[in-house]
Amino acid sequence: MFKTGDLYIQFTKHGSVNRGEVKWYGEKFNYDMENGVVYKDPYIVNTNNIAYHLDGSDGRFYKIERSLEKKHREGVEL
Repeated sequence: MFKTGDLYIQFTKHGSVNRGEVKWYGEKFNYDMENGVVYKDPYIVNTNNIAYHLDGSDGRFYKIERSLEKKHREGVEL
């Protein structure tokens, strides 16, 4: 999924859009005794030391593959 140094874009459940850089990616194990399962709960910590759950509760997160901002498009015909 994510790794240190990856850039991401976050679409919050309130309609905001945020960007950031991943400082840490981790997975927490959850034990569900009622259903008899153990599952992983992935999360990231950004460079501002804010942790986000990737289960959708903190919005939708996507890894940025490349930027299409004007400063990065120089020399590219549109």
